[in-house]
Amino acid sequence: MKLALVVFLVLALVVTIGVAVARPPEAAGDEVEWVSLIQLIANPREFDGKAVRIIGYARIEFEGTAIYMHEADSKYAISKNAVWLDTLSADDGTESFRSLDRQYALVEGTFSAQDNGHGGAFSGAITHVTRHIAWSTMDGREASHAGSTGK
Repeated sequence: MKLALVVFLVLALVVTIGVAVARPPEAAGDEVEWVSLIQLIANPREFDGKAVRIIGYARIEFEGTAIYMHEADSKYAISKNAVWLDTLSADDGTESFRSLDRQYALVEGTFSAQDNGHGGAFSGAITHVTRHIAWSTMDGREASHAGSTGK
């Protein structure tokens, strides 16, 4: 009887630990917060150092890799309506971002209020990017002409 109880308790402990370890980061307390670019730009200190998920218009270019609020902000180089995208600190390197250029994208990473990108032109930065995918329109079509990529 005691042996059965010990075996049961050990199995219960193993299952509990397994479930805790197997949970995705969001469930494990490393929560990624959905925020708009407007929230990040208006309240940078509130999100500084936090894991965030944003959607915006991606431009992947030399000295100008960023996520803009709107396509027009990119077209007219309104960089204060954007956050720098630090592709060098990404989990899978810079090349994986190229297919997101000139389309709307979802990006997850750590927001930095102090890092304003190349020449200090942007309103913060997303560093240590852990996820980046093309964002689709409401009817499921790709939002732009470029292909999608994801991690």
